[in-house]
Amino acid sequence: QQSWNGATQHHFLGHQDLHKKNKPFISGALQIFSAKSFRALARTLEHMPKATPQNITEFSGEAICRDGAGLADFPTALCLKQGANVTAESTRDEEGRERVLLFPPQDLLTFNRTEQGEWWYWGGKPQDVGQMENCCSPLPLVFHARLYKDASAGHYYFMERELYDRQVPVETWDPNKYPKLKRRELLNTYMQKVKAAIQRENLDKLPPIQKWS
Repeated sequence: QQSWNGATQHHFLGHQDLHKKNKPFISGALQIFSAKSFRALARTLEHMPKATPQNITEFSGEAICRDGAGLADFPTALCLKQGANVTAESTRDEEGRERVLLFPPQDLLTFNRTEQGEWWYWGGKPQDVGQMENCCSPLPLVFHARLYKDASAGHYYFMERELYDRQVPVETWDPNKYPKLKRRELLNTYMQKVKAAIQRENLDKLPPIQKWS
């Protein structure tokens, strides 16, 4: 819960990526803007150097806010910082657990920072950021991974089935893509924590399922 006023205060937050030194940005899945910051970003993008068929190049994004091909996450943060001095913030909870999950939870639950080293996911993050079974908030904001983009495997319905006890169309579910035993145990334990938190916060009411076309 936040007590800021979106119309009068700058905020830009999500999964804070810190592997570029002194250049925090929001990585994947969900970017949250206060109204004031969103307006500032719009003004900045309106006046930034525009790409043309003759000069468009992949965005390296190390120094200047400009139009270009390539990834959007870092350029968005760079333009907002340069245009309005707004710095990307984290949505981690009070125990340092991520609330925007960039990988399937069954994978994140095995991430060990000491064993993995400082690759981009860990790079620059505070040392008290949660890992392994303590990686992920029981009230996540969003799950993000290729797994949930696989319409043929039916993972659009995965969370409804696991967290809300919803019956989903049989043809939308591919059990062969469900995690194997060890990670399934980790996932089940985590999902029970999420389900309990959702019920505790009275967030367990969903609209009727609508099948994706």
